[in-house]
Amino acid sequence: MSAAELTAIVLTKNEEAFIGGCIESLLWAGEIIIIDSLSSDNTIEIAHSYRVTVVQHPFANFAEQRNFALNVANSDWVLFVDADERITPDLASEIKKAVNIAGISGWWIPRMNFIFGCWMRNAGMYPDYQLRLMGRTTSTYNPDQFVHERPTIAGECGYLKNPILHFAYSNLAEINQSQNMYARFKANMLFNQGFKPTHHFFTAPAHLFFRRFLLLQGYKDGIPGLKWCFLLAYYHFLTYISLAHLWLRKPA
Repeated sequence: MSAAELTAIVLTKNEEAFIGGCIESLLWAGEIIIIDSLSSDNTIEIAHSYRVTVVQHPFANFAEQRNFALNVANSDWVLFVDADERITPDLASEIKKAVNIAGISGWWIPRMNFIFGCWMRNAGMYPDYQLRLMGRTTSTYNPDQFVHERPTIAGECGYLKNPILHFAYSNLAEINQSQNMYARFKANMLFNQGFKPTHHFFTAPAHLFFRRFLLLQGYKDGIPGLKWCFLLAYYHFLTYISLAHLWLRKPA
């Protein structure tokens, strides 16, 4: 299978700072589709300056958006890439070979996360495998998994060696915007599952910090590692605050 038979898909909303570089790292793919959630910045204008297809689709949650994208793609294989991620030439070459291997329906790809300008090697942030390369007709996302969604793939999955480069957060404002959104989505997901928080306000964030910073050795990344583990615990706390508010607003 050639690169012409693979579709690279990018989900966007107000990604003008990243989308150009992302698309340039995908120009080897036969088809590039931008699924845009009604951006109000220059994301669409920048995307149209490249050889890509832009489809605007209102955002409900990440799983629904990815399922929509699978239906839009025209190739047998799809590669999901976030706007702040980059596919290196070595990874592109490995992907072209991987999709020709018989009996494999999906591929996990390692990811290098750069936060505060630093590569986070610890705290569970590397190799941080992501299931992003998959057969279009053999993959689907659970619509009830609003955030941190993972596809269900009919068949065996393999592991690639070359990583995706993820330039996640360079400052606190970017982290706050993203993690607040994730906290709201996770709270709604837990609410729909009937989960009621009790001691979780304190024990869940504490457990997360202990696991990330000590057990997964986030301390080895120095001050950036400490800041990242603390922020993850803090937004975990906000998840349960949001969840409690949902229960309080529920009609009797």
